[in-house]
Amino acid sequence: HPMASYLARQNNADPNSPNGFIPEVNGVVITRVYPKTPAEVAGLRRLDVVIEIGGQQVERADDAQRLIDGASIGENLTMKVMRNGKELTVEVKPEDLGYKLQRMKEERRKEKEEQMRKLK
Repeated sequence: HPMASYLARQNNADPNSPNGFIPEVNGVVITRVYPKTPAEVAGLRRLDVVIEIGGQQVERADDAQRLIDGASIGENLTMKVMRNGKELTVEVKPEDLGYKLQRMKEERRKEKEEQMRKLK
């Protein structure tokens, strides 16, 4: 998120925030990590703040997207993230997720249809 440090400051001011502590740094806050994706395999977590990808600073979501899209499939991509006030280095191995994401969306759609049927 482009306003990571502002949002972190706002979040951290609330002692009852369900998000816990978010580091107040420039970067991109991870809001969701999908199961069985390179991000999950690498150990990235929701509310990690990505500050660097492949040696380049990340300040906005489109910076992160551009660097990830430009990465070579199957080759490790080094990411620096802030988690609980500590800087971590994570190796992510990008893969072509088009098919996987399509399948996940289809499964989610079926689950929602099933839930709707149970309500009737």
